[in-house]
Amino acid sequence: MGIRPDLPRAGLRVADLIPARFPVAVRILHPAVGLDGEPLRWREVADRLGVAFRADIAFEEFAEAATGTTVEWAEKVTSADVPWSRAPERGSLDAASTAALVRVLDGFAVSPDRCGFALWEGYGGEAVLLSRGRGRRRKSREAEGWEVAPVEVLGRRFVVAGGPLSAAWSLGRELLGRDQSPNLWWDPAWLVVSDVDLMSTYVGCSEACAEAIVAEERLEAAPIDRNAWVSLQRRG
Repeated sequence: MGIRPDLPRAGLRVADLIPARFPVAVRILHPAVGLDGEPLRWREVADRLGVAFRADIAFEEFAEAATGTTVEWAEKVTSADVPWSRAPERGSLDAASTAALVRVLDGFAVSPDRCGFALWEGYGGEAVLLSRGRGRRRKSREAEGWEVAPVEVLGRRFVVAGGPLSAAWSLGRELLGRDQSPNLWWDPAWLVVSDVDLMSTYVGCSEACAEAIVAEERLEAAPIDRNAWVSLQRRG
């Protein structure tokens, strides 16, 4: 996987999440939900609010532009001046974005039938039991062909499971009982990072793979400089 386990939570840059062995880093923006209940892209929010769009923009900047106040957490803003009914999800792509990304990555994966996935144990559910190595549940998963083990990255404890790329979305439902994309998923050819605190997902990959991700119309994605900040909610 390649992410250092000892990095501090504050002051993270893209380079801290995406190892240098991947030529390109791509940022995928998690969609908000519009007032009509439909997915709402960040660039559309920027246009509506008259905010200059940047590759490293934080969603809180939109909330600040709409309310004229300092905003720490965009999802806590209830002002009628914002053009969304729900802020982007932290730490997870939505189902449609996950499916679109799976389709792209499948064309570049070295071993699409055996990828790595990690879910934060803080979400609860079976992820906690598996990461703590609790007997029968873990043996049952291993009997189904999953490779289950605990790991700590960026100060968080995760349960790691090995399985087919096609299971990227169903894994959250199986282990947590709810919709959740993996916080980390990887193949020798790419690495996907959806940090628990962030409203965007970062992908390390080849130039060709990056171009395919950016070209995928169902994703709002763009290359991102490795020196760009990704620190907590203010840099999401």
